[in-house]
Amino acid sequence: MRVKDYVLKRKLITTILVSNLSPAEIHSYTNDIKNKELKQDIIAYIHKQGYTPNKFKVGESAVDFIFNKISQSKTREFLDYIKEPLALDDFPIKSNFFKISALSKDLVLDLIAIEPGADETGSAIGKGEVFLALSFSDVSNRDGGGDLDFKGENLEIKGIGGRLGQQPGRGSDFNYVEHLARMFLPKEKYDDFVTDKQNYTINICIQRIYKETIKSKRETVIEIQRCLDSVFFNKGLAKNYFNKAHDFKNLDQMKKNLLKINAKSYAIKSGVGVFLFLNTKTADYVLVDYDSLDDAIDFNIIDTVTKSPIKGYRWTNPHPSIVIR
Repeated sequence: MRVKDYVLKRKLITTILVSNLSPAEIHSYTNDIKNKELKQDIIAYIHKQGYTPNKFKVGESAVDFIFNKISQSKTREFLDYIKEPLALDDFPIKSNFFKISALSKDLVLDLIAIEPGADETGSAIGKGEVFLALSFSDVSNRDGGGDLDFKGENLEIKGIGGRLGQQPGRGSDFNYVEHLARMFLPKEKYDDFVTDKQNYTINICIQRIYKETIKSKRETVIEIQRCLDSVFFNKGLAKNYFNKAHDFKNLDQMKKNLLKINAKSYAIKSGVGVFLFLNTKTADYVLVDYDSLDDAIDFNIIDTVTKSPIKGYRWTNPHPSIVIR
């Protein structure tokens, strides 16, 4: 050991001895010193998983922030785990991360909570992203748009209550209720229809329009499809779910079909191949790829915040909050 290093260490020891520190503070400082020894290995792993300084708006500071959050948690457990991290692809579609992984509850929740700020494009890196990229062998920070790379697919995390689109009031102010009533109802029914608040729920509105139309069913269906596609990013998916008479019979199934259009059109627009819906407080999750969205919705694995089929989707709120059941 060099004399200078020895002197500095003795100075540190003396400072601790003469300071009026509580046992908890001494324990905290001791852990911090121990964890500093591990910094090089942890930083190297953070870089390996795609979180290099150039990926952040604030550069090296964001990488240090991630390290500091890890060092304040179960650092040794984390280092032991990343020697052979598990593959996310081996996990079930629906479960809880700390119950089925090799990681403790405290470490999982600490990693999920890491939010290092904005990426190089200015987009916020949300809760759960760093956790997934650092904890699973088949997930890494994606180059380019989107959140994460999972088996070559863009994986996007949606926290509980997140939306597959804009919040109310940020989209078009076009009145679809008035538009459909004007096109397909007798004049004497128009006023009652547009003043009935129930008709601003999408499935109720289009069900009534379909039943009461004065024009051909086919013409009515085509216009309903056009309106739905207009609301859901113009991806042409409405015809897959609202096309035949039986598609307008059951309000509950109609609500589910609206969620399918919402989720799949959002995925196409955003280039998302896989969604991970995550409760960041409990570590409960649902992992579902694009092709499995319909089944996940039909079996109520993902849903809108309200279960009610007459409240789930409104023309003025076509991208409601999503939850996992």
